[in-house]
Amino acid sequence: MNQTNDVAQKVIAKIMTGKVKMKPKVLFAFQTAVLVLLAGVAMVLAVFLTSFIGFALKVKGYSHFLIAIILAVVLFIVLAWVLTKRFPAFYKRPLLLGLVIIFISVAMVSLAVFSTPLHQKIMEYVQQNNVPIVTPFYECGCGCSTNHICGSPKASDISPQPSCGCSGDSSTGGSCTVK
Repeated sequence: MNQTNDVAQKVIAKIMTGKVKMKPKVLFAFQTAVLVLLAGVAMVLAVFLTSFIGFALKVKGYSHFLIAIILAVVLFIVLAWVLTKRFPAFYKRPLLLGLVIIFISVAMVSLAVFSTPLHQKIMEYVQQNNVPIVTPFYECGCGCSTNHICGSPKASDISPQPSCGCSGDSSTGGSCTVK
């Protein structure tokens, strides 16, 4: 107890001499809000890109570009992990456990997003409106080099994901509806 009083007296002495300045609570609240926002954005981007990887594999198949997206997902997961290490739920646990929790969370939410028609709707919108940066990401895998509209899934399909709508006339064995 005496040691605690000595430390408190030293801190009070430094405050009185002006060596240590008090910071307002608003600053700490702002820092926490920014930290939560950045961790949330990293998690959302990791979930979106992970579900996009599944969508792109289903529509186009494997491409070297997906390796870059996988690396981006790993980067966002690590960023979220680094940012959340300051939260009590994470810094009181082993570091690897926090990383596993984030990884499992991203995987489960990505699977849920993948089972929705979100990426199909984005692909349809992008192909109709030619959004500059996003359009190359959502190209159909049927091999058509012109602007085209990929077909929606058939009503008989169990999965809401697209089959690309190719019918068999292009160089890769399919044709697309040209705009």
